[in-house]
Formats: sequence, structure tokens, C-alpha cells
Amino acid sequence: MHRTKRKKKGKRCDALLKVYFHDSYRFADMMNGILFHGQQIITSSMLEDYDTDTSTYFESHQAKVVAVIRNRDMIKKVNIDGKVGLIAIENQSHVDRKMLYRVREYDSYTCLNQYYYQQSRPKKFLLHIMTVILYYGPKPWKGAKSFNELALQAPLSLQEFMNYPMVPIVSIIDLDYHYFHNQDNQNLIKGLQLIYRFNGNLEMLEGMIVSKIVASLLAVFSDDDELYDMIQMQKKEEVNMCESMRIFRENNIQEGIRKGRAEGRIDTLTELLQHKFGILSQDTMTKLKNSDEKKLRELSIHIFDIHHEKEIIEILMS
Repeated sequence: MHRTKRKKKGKRCDALLKVYFHDSYRFADMMNGILFHGQQIITSSMLEDYDTDTSTYFESHQAKVVAVIRNRDMIKKVNIDGKVGLIAIENQSHVDRKMLYRVREYDSYTCLNQYYYQQSRPKKFLLHIMTVILYYGPKPWKGAKSFNELALQAPLSLQEFMNYPMVPIVSIIDLDYHYFHNQDNQNLIKGLQLIYRFNGNLEMLEGMIVSKIVASLLAVFSDDDELYDMIQMQKKEEVNMCESMRIFRENNIQEGIRKGRAEGRIDTLTELLQHKFGILSQDTMTKLKNSDEKKLRELSIHIFDIHHEKEIIEILMS
């Protein structure tokens, strides 16, 4: 994929997934499916929004302040039986070998900010944090999936002190959607697996009725900008993928017919005009190719009244 297109896709995915996991029901269900094989250990009522801005600062030995700007994808505070901790999600649409290092950096900055926020308190404490990396790509993740896989084996006598616990990178296409109870999570996982299994063929989603945000995510991950735009124009919050695909195909067919007619008309007009005036200038050809059907029709009507090439442009620009 071209770098610019991948960057656009990445930004669109980030924005959609932030909204998606802001919903505590989806967040809790995703954690239960990944961590506890679907057991309902975490409920939405246990979760509380936490600031995703992880920007912080350091004071160097030269008494200078160094600012660091960072933002997490999603982070929630969880309270289970009176014990509180932080759970973060980082979303990844393509393989990035530096992701594990970045997550460790994010976790460190989150801890540092907790320290800064509590400086005025007589008793300071830090909340434990865990981060789950969700990978949505079609290809297997290349490289290490956990920080322990990156590190050399520690001396046996020191292993329990040196281990850095981290949930491995979780590939969505490897999950069993039966472990998930939230309908959106089920449809997102099942939909992505179907798309990737059949090489991006969106027709495999026919018959699925999904929420608008799930339909949008499936369109983005399948790299179909036109389908994504069409879904955004729908007013209903529920999308029938079968109906959407039918409308999408019909629109594409009609657009193809219109485009074919316009191209055919341009070819005919070009042939007639070149027979009359010889090779047409680049400017005239550009104007012809960029003209809509109405202008081309008007040119067809007046073609035998034209005596100079400049009159072609005058008609097309009128």
C-alpha cells in the first residue's frame, strides 16, 4: 500500500477505534474475551475513563525541562473488588516491530504522570498498568509478540525480579469470536476474519446486519473508501451489509455506464474535431477529458458550426 494511503487509513482507523472502545461495554467484553476466554470478570460498571494524554516532561541536569508529547489510543481505570488498576489498548493496523518498545515507553510515562499528579499528596501511590496491543492486519505478525521474546534469558536466580509482564500482541484474526458476548465485538472479529480469509472480498459479509461503526471499520480495513463514504451517508445506526453491498454494486455499475458513455462521446468528438482541425492542442484535449456530459452534448450539437479550435474551448467553458 502506498505510504500516503496507509497514513490516511491509519488516521481513519485510529479515530474510529477511539470512539469504538470509548464504549465501556465493548471495552470490557474485549478484555474478557482475550484475557479470560469469555468469562465475565470485568463489567462495564467497573470501568472509568482515564486521560489518554500521556504527555509528560523531564528535568535535565542542566535545569532544563524537556517536554514529551504522547497520546494513548484508549485507557480505562478498572475497579475489581475495591482493587484499582489501569488497562490500556493500543490499536495497530500494520506490523510495526517498534510497537513493543513504544508501549513500554507509554507505560513508563503513564507512571511518571501519576507521580507528578500526586506530588502535593502526603501519601503517594501508583496504579498498576497493563497494555493490550490489538493487531487488525491480514498478515501474521512478524517478529516478537511480547517483550520477553525480545530479551535474552535472564539469570535464573533473578528472573522473577527482572520479568516485565505484558500481554502479548493479540491478532484479531486469531481470536475465537464465540468468546465475546458484545454483538459489535463479535461482528467486528467475524467480519474481519471473513474479509481476510477471502482476500478482501466484501461480498462474504452479505447477510450480516451490523452497527454503523462496525460497518465503517470493516470498510476501512478492507481499503474500500467508496463503501466507507456510502456508509457514512446512511442515517440509520444499523447497516445491512447485504443491502449496502447491493446498492454499492448498483452505484458502481451506473457510474461505470456513465463513465463509459462519456469516454465514448469524448473519443467520437476527438475523432471528428481532429478530422476537421488536425491534431488538437494539449489544452483542448484536457478540457475535453474534464468536461461533464452536459458540456459534451452541447459540443456535439454545435460541432458543425465550429470554424476555429478556440471555439471548442469557448463552448466547453461557457
